[in-house]
Amino acid sequence: MTPPGAHGAHAGPVPRARGLVLGVGNRLGGDDAVGPLVCDRLRARLGLGPTDAPDAPDGGPGDRRGLRVEALAGAPIELSARWGPDDAVVLVDAARSGAAPGHVHRFDALAGPLPADVLAVSTHALGVAAGIELGRALDRLPRRLVVLAVEGARFEPGAAPTPAVLAVVDRVADLALRELLDAGDAGAPDAQEAGCTSTG
Repeated sequence: MTPPGAHGAHAGPVPRARGLVLGVGNRLGGDDAVGPLVCDRLRARLGLGPTDAPDAPDGGPGDRRGLRVEALAGAPIELSARWGPDDAVVLVDAARSGAAPGHVHRFDALAGPLPADVLAVSTHALGVAAGIELGRALDRLPRRLVVLAVEGARFEPGAAPTPAVLAVVDRVADLALRELLDAGDAGAPDAQEAGCTSTG
């Protein structure tokens, strides 16, 4: 069954995969677009096509050897409906903590709640942190869940992403794939095949 309130309905249950990169954000909200932009970059590298392709409405799931790349424009309350218990998940979102724009925060969400000063002021009505905690309360977290939060500076409706955020999209795509490789996920392509560059 399609998760309640999902943005862009997909027929049947959500496909389950061993690896999932999930980008959360609003493409028309300035730096909040970073999650979907990272998904765009990964899908292009992996030959999955753009997230707005006819076979992937509204950033629907693209599957390549068990690796899914999905952009979520709906409410983060839906997060736990997007993964299964055996998945390794990397979630990419924007952050507003006061750090320099383009800074990438990394959190192991299985280790405990995300820091309140990073994602509690999410650009979404219900933040990613709350969506993860709901999944924790329902015992619906995946086997691995890493959050990559990119510090933003501009979130006005209709604004373009800042240069500082656009400059780290490739790096965050690399980091997401490397997280799956580090998790021993068999569905993740190797670094050379995925076009990974050095992240420094």
